[in-house]
Amino acid sequence: MAEGMRALLYALSALSITFGVLLLLMYPGRRSLALAALGISIGAAAPFIYRAVSRRE
Repeated sequence: MAEGMRALLYALSALSITFGVLLLLMYPGRRSLALAALGISIGAAAPFIYRAVSRRE
């Protein structure tokens, strides 16, 4: 169960980073820059948050 959740988290993290990069490339502008930065930062932080939470349990 934990392995499946970890794999799902990493897949969603990669999708979030990819979405942020594509948003930057396709729609340059201030609003898309903010959304892209949010998507990239969430995608980059998710694995670290998962490791911290799973280490506690």
